[in-house]
Amino acid sequence: MDFNTGTRPDGRSLSAVISGVVYGLVGLMVLASIYHLLVRLIVGASNAGFEGTFRVVCYALAVQVLGWLPLLNILVGLYGLYLCAFGFQEVHRTTYQRAATIAALPLLLLIVGGILFGSLLGYLLSAG
Repeated sequence: MDFNTGTRPDGRSLSAVISGVVYGLVGLMVLASIYHLLVRLIVGASNAGFEGTFRVVCYALAVQVLGWLPLLNILVGLYGLYLCAFGFQEVHRTTYQRAATIAALPLLLLIVGGILFGSLLGYLLSAG
């Protein structure tokens, strides 16, 4: 490894950067698709479309730049949820209750799924 430039002679650092960007974009598209599915289910067909949902998700995730700070990461996450809810309300012209439901539902489903998975795993490991 060349410590002056920070690169490896085999070029793996460039491929790591490229794959990180590609995975980030794919993850962003998947997250925006999940949110847009919820928008279609809760708001209905009269919404601003996928482009509006994608913009809201991008703006809300922009605050995650500060998510690496130890005590701010929880506040940044909550502020990102608030930005999602407010953005969905403005872009898709819906009530704040519906927009907040759309913003919080994926997180709530992940929490419930994690609890169920942990309970099932604990049961299977204790029964053996």
